[in-house]
Amino acid sequence: MKKLIIMIIMLAGFSQYPSSAQNSIGKSDDMGRISITAFVEENMNGMPSGAREFLANKLQQIVTLNGLGGGSTNPRFVITANVATLTKDILPGPPTMIAQNLQITFYIVDYQERIVFNTTTLMIKGVGTNDTKAYIQAIKSIQPSSTELKQFVELAKVKLIEYFNSHCDILLKKAESLVGRKQYEEAIFQLTTVPEICLDCYNLAMDKSTEVYKLYADNKCAENLTKAKGAWATFDDATALFYLSDIFPDTKCYGDAQALVQEIKDHQCARAYGAAKGAWASQNYIEAARQLAQVPSDSKCAKDANILSNEIRGEIKDWDNEYKKYQQEYAFRYDQWTTEDRRKDIQQSADIDYRKTEAYDLQKREIEAKRAVGIAWAENNHWGWYSFGGWLW
Repeated sequence: MKKLIIMIIMLAGFSQYPSSAQNSIGKSDDMGRISITAFVEENMNGMPSGAREFLANKLQQIVTLNGLGGGSTNPRFVITANVATLTKDILPGPPTMIAQNLQITFYIVDYQERIVFNTTTLMIKGVGTNDTKAYIQAIKSIQPSSTELKQFVELAKVKLIEYFNSHCDILLKKAESLVGRKQYEEAIFQLTTVPEICLDCYNLAMDKSTEVYKLYADNKCAENLTKAKGAWATFDDATALFYLSDIFPDTKCYGDAQALVQEIKDHQCARAYGAAKGAWASQNYIEAARQLAQVPSDSKCAKDANILSNEIRGEIKDWDNEYKKYQQEYAFRYDQWTTEDRRKDIQQSADIDYRKTEAYDLQKREIEAKRAVGIAWAENNHWGWYSFGGWLW
Protein backbone atom coordinates (compact mmCIF):
# COMPACT_ATOMS: atom_id res chain seq x y z
CA MET A 1 0.00 0.00 0.00
CA LYS A 2 1.24 3.51 -0.65
CA LYS A 3 3.00 5.59 2.32
CA LEU A 4 1.95 8.93 3.75
CA ILE A 5 4.69 11.52 4.10
CA ILE A 6 4.29 14.23 6.75
CA MET A 7 5.36 17.49 7.54
CA ILE A 8 7.87 20.50 7.39
CA ILE A 9 10.46 23.05 7.99
CA MET A 10 9.34 26.20 9.79
CA LEU A 11 11.25 29.33 8.83
CA ALA A 12 11.71 32.43 10.95
CA GLY A 13 11.22 35.94 9.65
CA PHE A 14 7.44 36.24 9.84
CA SER A 15 6.99 37.65 13.33
CA GLN A 16 3.58 38.98 12.34
CA TYR A 17 2.45 35.31 12.40
CA PRO A 18 3.98 34.16 15.69
CA SER A 19 4.43 30.46 16.20
CA SER A 20 3.32 28.67 19.34
CA ALA A 21 6.04 27.57 21.75
CA GLN A 22 5.28 23.95 20.89
CA ASN A 23 6.81 24.40 17.44
CA SER A 24 10.51 24.38 16.72
CA ILE A 25 11.40 27.07 14.20
CA GLY A 26 14.00 26.56 11.51
CA LYS A 27 15.30 23.19 12.67
CA SER A 28 16.78 21.09 9.91
CA ASP A 29 15.00 17.97 11.15
CA ASP A 30 11.70 19.65 10.35
CA MET A 31 12.44 19.29 6.65
CA GLY A 32 9.79 17.37 4.77
CA ARG A 33 7.20 17.39 7.55
CA ILE A 34 4.70 19.15 5.34
CA SER A 35 4.13 17.70 1.91
CA ILE A 36 2.41 19.83 -0.71
CA THR A 37 1.34 18.27 -3.98
CA ALA A 38 1.20 20.14 -7.28
CA PHE A 39 -2.14 20.01 -9.05
CA VAL A 40 -3.51 21.59 -12.23
CA GLU A 41 -7.20 21.35 -13.02
CA GLU A 42 -7.96 19.64 -16.32
CA ASN A 43 -10.31 22.29 -17.71
CA MET A 44 -8.72 25.56 -16.69
CA ASN A 45 -9.98 28.45 -18.77
CA GLY A 46 -9.21 26.64 -22.00
CA MET A 47 -5.52 26.12 -21.25
CA PRO A 48 -4.02 23.66 -23.77
CA SER A 49 -3.29 20.22 -22.34
CA GLY A 50 0.38 20.48 -23.33
CA ALA A 51 0.75 23.63 -21.27
CA ARG A 52 -0.91 22.08 -18.19
CA GLU A 53 1.93 19.61 -17.83
CA PHE A 54 4.49 22.41 -17.88
CA LEU A 55 2.49 24.31 -15.28
CA ALA A 56 2.26 21.24 -13.00
CA ASN A 57 6.03 20.78 -13.24
CA LYS A 58 6.57 24.44 -12.43
CA LEU A 59 4.30 24.23 -9.37
CA GLN A 60 6.19 21.17 -8.16
CA GLN A 61 9.47 23.05 -8.54
CA ILE A 62 8.12 25.93 -6.46
CA VAL A 63 7.29 23.76 -3.44
CA THR A 64 10.30 21.49 -3.82
CA LEU A 65 12.77 24.37 -3.85
CA ASN A 66 11.14 25.58 -0.64
CA GLY A 67 11.31 22.26 1.21
CA LEU A 68 7.69 21.22 0.73
CA GLY A 69 7.71 18.96 -2.32
CA GLY A 70 5.28 16.09 -2.02
CA GLY A 71 3.97 13.13 -3.93
CA SER A 72 0.45 12.15 -4.86
CA THR A 73 -0.01 9.58 -2.08
CA ASN A 74 -1.86 11.99 0.14
CA PRO A 75 -2.60 15.31 -1.55
CA ARG A 76 -4.39 17.00 1.33
CA PHE A 77 -2.18 20.06 0.95
CA VAL A 78 -2.09 21.28 -2.62
CA ILE A 79 -0.40 23.99 -4.63
CA THR A 80 -2.47 24.90 -7.65
CA ALA A 81 -2.93 27.85 -9.98
CA ASN A 82 -5.49 29.65 -12.07
CA VAL A 83 -4.43 31.23 -15.35
CA ALA A 84 -6.45 34.03 -16.95
CA THR A 85 -5.77 35.44 -20.40
CA LEU A 86 -5.57 39.22 -20.27
CA THR A 87 -4.76 39.81 -23.93
CA LYS A 88 -4.10 37.66 -26.96
CA ASP A 89 -2.49 39.24 -29.99
CA ILE A 90 -1.77 37.87 -33.45
CA LEU A 91 1.62 39.06 -34.66
CA PRO A 92 2.15 39.16 -38.43
CA GLY A 93 4.81 36.89 -39.87
CA PRO A 94 6.11 35.07 -41.46
CA PRO A 95 5.63 33.07 -39.42
CA THR A 96 2.48 34.32 -37.75
CA MET A 97 2.96 34.40 -33.98
CA ILE A 98 0.59 34.48 -31.02
CA ALA A 99 1.40 36.66 -28.03
CA GLN A 100 -0.32 35.90 -24.73
CA ASN A 101 -0.44 38.19 -21.70
CA LEU A 102 -1.49 36.03 -18.76
CA GLN A 103 -2.35 36.55 -15.13
CA ILE A 104 -1.49 33.53 -13.00
CA THR A 105 -2.68 33.23 -9.42
CA PHE A 106 -1.05 30.64 -7.17
CA TYR A 107 -2.84 29.00 -4.24
CA ILE A 108 -1.66 26.77 -1.41
CA VAL A 109 -4.70 25.09 0.08
CA ASP A 110 -5.97 22.42 2.42
CA TYR A 111 -8.49 20.68 0.25
CA GLN A 112 -9.96 18.68 3.11
CA GLU A 113 -10.99 21.77 5.08
CA ARG A 114 -11.45 24.10 2.09
CA ILE A 115 -8.86 26.53 3.42
CA VAL A 116 -6.67 28.79 1.31
CA PHE A 117 -3.45 29.40 3.24
CA ASN A 118 -1.94 31.90 0.83
CA THR A 119 -2.17 33.28 -2.69
CA THR A 120 -0.02 35.40 -4.95
CA THR A 121 -0.40 36.68 -8.50
CA LEU A 122 2.13 37.11 -11.30
CA MET A 123 1.87 38.63 -14.76
CA ILE A 124 3.59 36.54 -17.42
CA LYS A 125 3.99 36.76 -21.18
CA GLY A 126 4.65 34.24 -23.89
CA VAL A 127 4.99 34.19 -27.67
CA GLY A 128 4.71 31.15 -29.92
CA THR A 129 3.50 29.89 -33.26
CA ASN A 130 0.33 28.53 -31.62
CA ASP A 131 -1.60 28.84 -28.35
CA THR A 132 0.15 25.92 -26.68
CA LYS A 133 3.64 27.21 -27.44
CA ALA A 134 2.69 30.71 -26.30
CA TYR A 135 1.36 29.34 -22.99
CA ILE A 136 4.45 27.18 -22.50
CA GLN A 137 6.77 30.09 -23.19
CA ALA A 138 4.91 32.18 -20.64
CA ILE A 139 5.00 29.42 -18.01
CA LYS A 140 8.72 28.87 -18.59
CA SER A 141 9.31 32.48 -17.57
CA ILE A 142 8.13 31.73 -14.01
CA GLN A 143 11.12 31.62 -11.65
CA PRO A 144 10.38 29.15 -8.79
CA SER A 145 13.25 30.54 -6.71
CA SER A 146 12.12 34.16 -7.00
CA THR A 147 11.75 36.17 -3.80
CA GLU A 148 8.04 36.64 -4.37
CA LEU A 149 7.33 32.92 -4.71
CA LYS A 150 9.64 32.06 -1.83
CA GLN A 151 7.74 34.42 0.45
CA PHE A 152 4.44 33.05 -0.87
CA VAL A 153 5.39 29.50 0.17
CA GLU A 154 6.95 30.47 3.49
CA LEU A 155 3.92 32.46 4.60
CA ALA A 156 1.63 29.59 3.60
CA LYS A 157 3.72 27.27 5.79
CA VAL A 158 3.39 29.57 8.77
CA LYS A 159 -0.37 29.93 8.31
CA LEU A 160 -0.81 26.18 7.86
CA ILE A 161 0.98 25.44 11.12
CA GLU A 162 -0.87 28.18 12.99
CA TYR A 163 -4.17 26.82 11.72
CA PHE A 164 -3.58 23.36 13.16
CA ASN A 165 -2.30 24.80 16.44
CA SER A 166 -5.41 26.93 16.93
CA HIS A 167 -8.00 24.46 15.60
CA CYS A 168 -6.80 21.24 17.19
CA ASP A 169 -9.81 20.90 19.49
CA ILE A 170 -12.15 21.32 16.53
CA LEU A 171 -10.29 18.67 14.54
CA LEU A 172 -10.49 16.21 17.43
CA LYS A 173 -14.21 16.82 17.85
CA LYS A 174 -14.76 16.32 14.13
CA ALA A 175 -12.93 13.00 14.34
CA GLU A 176 -15.12 11.95 17.27
CA SER A 177 -18.21 12.85 15.25
CA LEU A 178 -17.01 10.71 12.35
CA VAL A 179 -16.37 7.82 14.73
CA GLY A 180 -19.91 8.18 16.05
CA ARG A 181 -21.13 7.58 12.48
CA LYS A 182 -18.68 4.68 12.08
CA GLN A 183 -16.73 6.61 9.46
CA TYR A 184 -13.49 5.31 10.91
CA GLU A 185 -11.32 5.65 7.81
CA GLU A 186 -12.16 9.31 7.34
CA ALA A 187 -11.55 9.99 11.03
CA ILE A 188 -8.15 8.34 10.77
CA PHE A 189 -7.36 10.42 7.70
CA GLN A 190 -8.22 13.60 9.60
CA LEU A 191 -6.05 12.64 12.55
CA THR A 192 -3.00 11.31 10.70
CA THR A 193 -2.64 14.38 8.48
CA VAL A 194 -1.96 16.74 11.37
CA PRO A 195 1.51 18.21 10.74
CA GLU A 196 4.07 16.61 13.00
CA ILE A 197 5.69 19.96 13.65
CA CYS A 198 2.51 21.03 15.50
CA LEU A 199 3.73 18.81 18.28
CA ASP A 200 0.98 19.14 20.90
CA CYS A 201 -1.84 18.72 18.40
CA TYR A 202 0.06 15.98 16.60
CA ASN A 203 0.47 13.97 19.81
CA LEU A 204 -3.21 14.37 20.71
CA ALA A 205 -4.19 13.33 17.17
CA MET A 206 -1.91 10.30 17.25
CA ASP A 207 -3.33 9.17 20.60
CA LYS A 208 -6.85 9.58 19.28
CA SER A 209 -6.04 7.83 16.03
CA THR A 210 -4.85 4.79 18.00
CA GLU A 211 -8.27 4.56 19.67
CA VAL A 212 -10.02 4.99 16.33
CA TYR A 213 -7.81 2.43 14.61
CA LYS A 214 -8.72 -0.15 17.23
CA LEU A 215 -12.43 0.54 16.64
CA TYR A 216 -11.81 0.35 12.89
CA ALA A 217 -9.98 -2.97 13.21
CA ASP A 218 -12.73 -4.47 15.38
CA ASN A 219 -15.38 -3.24 12.96
CA LYS A 220 -13.54 -4.74 9.98
CA CYS A 221 -13.13 -7.93 11.97
CA ALA A 222 -16.89 -8.17 12.47
CA GLU A 223 -17.55 -7.39 8.80
CA ASN A 224 -15.10 -10.02 7.57
CA LEU A 225 -16.41 -12.61 10.00
CA THR A 226 -19.96 -12.00 8.77
CA LYS A 227 -18.84 -12.36 5.15
CA ALA A 228 -16.92 -15.52 6.01
CA LYS A 229 -19.94 -17.04 7.70
CA GLY A 230 -22.08 -16.17 4.69
CA ALA A 231 -19.62 -17.88 2.35
CA TRP A 232 -19.36 -20.91 4.62
CA ALA A 233 -23.14 -21.21 4.73
CA THR A 234 -22.88 -22.27 1.07
CA PHE A 235 -19.76 -24.37 1.82
CA ASP A 236 -17.56 -21.95 -0.11
CA ASP A 237 -14.57 -22.63 2.07
CA ALA A 238 -12.04 -20.77 -0.09
CA THR A 239 -13.99 -17.51 0.06
CA ALA A 240 -14.68 -17.93 3.77
CA LEU A 241 -10.99 -18.42 4.50
CA PHE A 242 -10.11 -15.44 2.33
CA TYR A 243 -12.16 -13.17 4.61
CA LEU A 244 -10.86 -14.88 7.72
CA SER A 245 -7.28 -14.25 6.60
CA ASP A 246 -7.78 -10.51 7.23
CA ILE A 247 -8.71 -11.03 10.86
CA PHE A 248 -5.77 -10.45 13.18
CA PRO A 249 -5.06 -11.71 16.69
CA ASP A 250 -5.69 -8.42 18.49
CA THR A 251 -9.25 -7.91 17.27
CA LYS A 252 -12.34 -8.72 19.30
CA CYS A 253 -13.69 -11.43 17.04
CA TYR A 254 -10.40 -13.25 16.51
CA GLY A 255 -11.49 -16.13 18.76
CA ASP A 256 -14.74 -16.58 16.83
CA ALA A 257 -12.80 -16.40 13.57
CA GLN A 258 -10.42 -19.11 14.70
CA ALA A 259 -13.34 -21.27 15.73
CA LEU A 260 -14.81 -20.91 12.25
CA VAL A 261 -11.46 -21.71 10.68
CA GLN A 262 -11.31 -24.90 12.73
CA GLU A 263 -14.88 -25.81 11.76
CA ILE A 264 -13.99 -25.38 8.08
CA LYS A 265 -10.85 -27.44 8.52
CA ASP A 266 -12.67 -30.26 10.24
CA HIS A 267 -15.36 -30.30 7.56
CA GLN A 268 -12.76 -30.29 4.82
CA CYS A 269 -10.87 -33.02 6.64
CA ALA A 270 -13.93 -35.28 6.90
CA ARG A 271 -14.80 -34.76 3.24
CA ALA A 272 -11.27 -35.28 1.91
CA TYR A 273 -10.50 -38.22 4.20
CA GLY A 274 -13.74 -39.96 3.23
CA ALA A 275 -13.02 -39.41 -0.46
CA ALA A 276 -9.46 -40.68 -0.02
CA LYS A 277 -10.66 -43.89 1.67
CA GLY A 278 -13.10 -44.48 -1.19
CA ALA A 279 -10.42 -43.87 -3.80
CA TRP A 280 -7.99 -46.24 -2.10
CA ALA A 281 -10.68 -48.89 -1.74
CA SER A 282 -10.88 -48.88 -5.54
CA GLN A 283 -7.06 -48.81 -5.78
CA ASN A 284 -7.02 -45.30 -7.23
CA TYR A 285 -3.98 -44.11 -5.31
CA ILE A 286 -3.60 -40.94 -7.42
CA GLU A 287 -7.04 -39.69 -6.39
CA ALA A 288 -6.32 -40.79 -2.84
CA ALA A 289 -3.17 -38.65 -2.87
CA ARG A 290 -5.08 -35.66 -4.23
CA GLN A 291 -7.67 -35.94 -1.48
CA LEU A 292 -5.25 -36.53 1.38
CA ALA A 293 -3.19 -33.52 0.31
CA GLN A 294 -6.24 -31.38 1.14
CA VAL A 295 -6.46 -32.54 4.75
CA PRO A 296 -5.39 -29.71 7.11
CA SER A 297 -2.62 -30.89 9.41
CA ASP A 298 -4.36 -29.74 12.60
CA SER A 299 -7.88 -30.96 11.81
CA LYS A 300 -9.71 -33.69 13.70
CA CYS A 301 -9.03 -36.49 11.25
CA ALA A 302 -5.46 -35.53 10.39
CA LYS A 303 -4.16 -38.48 12.43
CA ASP A 304 -6.41 -40.94 10.58
CA ALA A 305 -5.38 -39.39 7.27
CA ASN A 306 -1.74 -39.93 8.18
CA ILE A 307 -2.42 -43.57 9.03
CA LEU A 308 -4.11 -44.07 5.65
CA SER A 309 -1.19 -42.36 3.90
CA ASN A 310 1.27 -44.73 5.59
CA GLU A 311 -0.89 -47.69 4.61
CA ILE A 312 -0.81 -46.65 0.94
CA ARG A 313 2.90 -45.92 1.13
CA GLY A 314 3.50 -49.53 2.15
CA GLU A 315 1.96 -50.77 -1.10
CA ILE A 316 2.71 -48.00 -3.63
CA LYS A 317 6.36 -47.19 -4.33
CA ASP A 318 5.59 -43.88 -6.06
CA TRP A 319 3.30 -42.72 -3.26
CA ASP A 320 5.59 -40.08 -1.76
CA ASN A 321 6.22 -38.36 -5.10
CA GLU A 322 2.53 -38.37 -5.98
CA TYR A 323 1.50 -37.12 -2.55
CA LYS A 324 4.10 -34.33 -2.52
CA LYS A 325 2.99 -33.19 -5.95
CA TYR A 326 -0.54 -32.59 -4.68
CA GLN A 327 0.76 -31.05 -1.47
CA GLN A 328 2.51 -28.43 -3.59
CA GLU A 329 -0.58 -27.92 -5.72
CA TYR A 330 -2.83 -27.24 -2.76
CA ALA A 331 0.01 -25.63 -0.80
CA PHE A 332 -1.81 -26.48 2.41
CA ARG A 333 -4.04 -23.51 1.76
CA TYR A 334 -6.03 -24.02 4.95
CA ASP A 335 -2.99 -24.24 7.18
CA GLN A 336 -1.54 -21.07 5.73
CA TRP A 337 -4.24 -18.92 7.24
CA THR A 338 -3.71 -20.06 10.81
CA THR A 339 -0.15 -21.22 11.42
CA GLU A 340 2.21 -19.04 13.42
CA ASP A 341 4.44 -18.65 10.37
CA ARG A 342 1.51 -17.24 8.43
CA ARG A 343 0.70 -14.81 11.23
CA LYS A 344 4.28 -13.61 11.35
CA ASP A 345 4.29 -13.11 7.61
CA ILE A 346 1.06 -11.12 7.80
CA GLN A 347 2.34 -8.97 10.62
CA GLN A 348 5.60 -8.21 8.85
CA SER A 349 3.86 -7.09 5.66
CA ALA A 350 0.72 -5.57 7.12
CA ASP A 351 -0.06 -2.72 9.39
CA ILE A 352 0.78 -3.49 13.02
CA ASP A 353 2.83 -6.08 14.87
CA TYR A 354 1.63 -5.73 18.44
CA ARG A 355 4.00 -8.42 19.60
CA LYS A 356 7.10 -6.39 18.88
CA THR A 357 9.03 -5.60 22.03
CA GLU A 358 10.92 -2.70 20.49
CA ALA A 359 8.81 0.35 21.29
CA TYR A 360 10.07 2.35 18.32
CA ASP A 361 9.29 -0.37 15.79
CA LEU A 362 5.84 -0.80 17.30
CA GLN A 363 5.09 2.89 17.19
CA LYS A 364 6.39 3.20 13.65
CA ARG A 365 4.31 0.28 12.40
CA GLU A 366 1.23 1.60 14.14
CA ILE A 367 1.61 5.04 12.60
CA GLU A 368 2.16 3.53 9.15
CA ALA A 369 -0.91 1.35 9.61
CA LYS A 370 -3.15 4.25 10.49
CA ARG A 371 -1.81 6.40 7.69
CA ALA A 372 -2.33 3.59 5.20
CA VAL A 373 -5.99 3.37 6.23
CA GLY A 374 -6.38 7.12 5.86
CA ILE A 375 -4.72 7.17 2.46
CA ALA A 376 -6.91 4.30 1.25
CA TRP A 377 -9.99 6.25 2.30
CA ALA A 378 -8.73 9.36 0.50
CA GLU A 379 -7.98 7.45 -2.68
CA ASN A 380 -11.35 5.69 -2.69
CA ASN A 381 -13.60 8.53 -1.61
CA HIS A 382 -11.87 11.86 -1.80
CA TRP A 383 -10.88 12.61 -5.34
CA GLY A 384 -13.65 15.13 -5.90
CA TRP A 385 -10.83 17.64 -5.51
CA TYR A 386 -9.98 17.04 -9.13
CA SER A 387 -12.34 19.91 -9.77
CA PHE A 388 -11.85 23.07 -7.76
CA GLY A 389 -14.52 24.78 -9.84
CA GLY A 390 -16.83 26.92 -7.75
CA TRP A 391 -14.48 26.95 -4.78
CA LEU A 392 -11.28 28.73 -5.72
CA TRP A 393 -12.57 30.43 -8.86
